[in-house]
Amino acid sequence: MTAAVDVHAVLPHRFPMLLVDRVDTLVPGERVSARKAISLGEPWYTAAAGGDLAYPPALLLESWVQAGAILMSGGVPFAEQDALMLGAVSGVEFGGPVRPGDVVVHDVRLVRLAAGTAIVEGTAQVDGRAVLTVRQAVLAVRQTA
Repeated sequence: MTAAVDVHAVLPHRFPMLLVDRVDTLVPGERVSARKAISLGEPWYTAAAGGDLAYPPALLLESWVQAGAILMSGGVPFAEQDALMLGAVSGVEFGGPVRPGDVVVHDVRLVRLAAGTAIVEGTAQVDGRAVLTVRQAVLAVRQTA
């Protein structure tokens, strides 16, 4: 099943920290495939002008986690008082640089969902090349009020 997802409605993040551009496929309770186009116009490149333009690995992981949050929500917007958290991550491998002009495809699979906590796993690829592998991540949503 491919569900239409409005990323801006689901995630509370906004520019510059909204790091998912589009959801290609969402099978609630199972998996999500989402995209992030890497642009030279992103603010983290201003200080790197003339240097190595590799996308920061921490932001690559954050983008993948945001795709996982969309999977966790089933495509339903989070409430304003919800706080999204990355609780833990293990088995992370970075497979080479991601540069402006690349389109990253995040594939996230749900392992378990219970009581506002999800365990997910998956990869991110650029042109079929693995740039990120996550063996396990724990995501949580908690109400702040």
